[in-house]
Amino acid sequence: MLQTAATWTSDDSDYNLQRVIASEANDLYSEDGNFELHLPPDSVSVDGYATVLPTGYVPGPLPSGKQVIGSAYEVRLSGAVAELVKDSLVRLHYHPEVMGIYTDTLICYLDTGAQGWQSMGGEPNEVDYGLAITTNRLGIYALMGQAVITGPPIERVYLPLIVR
Repeated sequence: MLQTAATWTSDDSDYNLQRVIASEANDLYSEDGNFELHLPPDSVSVDGYATVLPTGYVPGPLPSGKQVIGSAYEVRLSGAVAELVKDSLVRLHYHPEVMGIYTDTLICYLDTGAQGWQSMGGEPNEVDYGLAITTNRLGIYALMGQAVITGPPIERVYLPLIVR
């Protein structure tokens, strides 16, 4: 159940605070729709609020040969909730017509300790170009893969627009 409780707007970000009710299933989404987190009932210990934010940058060095597909997303829950009590479903999507074609796609989690990015794998869904994992971790997730280059690179020429 998704309940949008409030929208916070500042100079540098727009996001929704999403209500999380501990005894119910909750679905949390990023504003662009490319990240979703399904929390089963009783996966958090207390009611609260959550946000899913694109990070705007990708912290730390990436795994060898991998590129971030789209954005990295950070999941935050209010209060003292640091981990989920039950495994939850994380899905990340991408759009090949906009972002390109990738192979060896997987979901990675940023371990804030010395570990860096950890591969979480992922069950691919060819229909909606997404991957899904189960996890009990909150933090930063990103979809990563190796770009497939087909044909010569496209050169873009940008011309100025002159208006009279």
